Amino acid sequence: MSTSRPSALLSATHIEKSFGGRRVLFDVSAAVGAGECLAVIGGSGSGKSTLTRIMLGLETRDSGEVTYAGRPVVPGRGGRIPGSSEGFRALRRESGLVFQNPFASLDPRWTVARSVAEPLVLTGRGPDREQTASAVCKALATAGLDPSEMLERRPAQLSGGQAQRVAIARAIVAEPRVILADEPMSAIDVTARVQILDALNAIRTARPDMGLIVVSHDLGVVQHLADRILVLHDGHVVESGPTDGVLGSPKAGYTRDLVAAASL
Repeated sequence: MSTSRPSALLSATHIEKSFGGRRVLFDVSAAVGAGECLAVIGGSGSGKSTLTRIMLGLETRDSGEVTYAGRPVVPGRGGRIPGSSEGFRALRRESGLVFQNPFASLDPRWTVARSVAEPLVLTGRGPDREQTASAVCKALATAGLDPSEMLERRPAQLSGGQAQRVAIARAIVAEPRVILADEPMSAIDVTARVQILDALNAIRTARPDMGLIVVSHDLGVVQHLADRILVLHDGHVVESGPTDGVLGSPKAGYTRDLVAAASL
């Protein structure tokens, strides 16, 4: 993990958000630097997924500011690309996503090769078939999978851990500058969780300039992956700081309860 605090690659400041008149985020600020892993933790309904989706431009905000590489991230109408800022478009091009359920994010009709290559096709960065194939194999290997065994498989032929590592390979194939992993281990078994943790750490080693945001309720995973932690409770930031400090000497009562429940 990083020992010094890098400048922010992606930041959100004073974010407010409501759904149907119910406020879910209250003046929340967060940031991740190049080469850094930020973990956003909290219970169900704390607002952690909403915050990180806003940071990645996947959800609109009521107020506040998001910047990427120093540029404002302003979505078009309805959160769409048309009418958006250059910062928003750059973030869409240069970010990767890993969702909770890998099988829901993989087309059951597609081979692994096609699924992993999809970001290259969508961004127009994979016009050469050989270069695309090479990038797909490299991404699979980085995620801890043997390309020769995986390329022609379909999701139904994968275990949960394999499917999530395919999803990770797809997220990194276009060499994004920032990745959001939203509860990437909650839908898979304990053995596979170790494999996913290894894959995420391998990606950080292979891409030392990449920012990684992890949403998780598993503090054991967070302890071994994150440089910094942001703790949310009912839409409020209750604590933030370096991982060792937040987990080793938590200041907020809510954080202490989370740590005690995790038996760290």
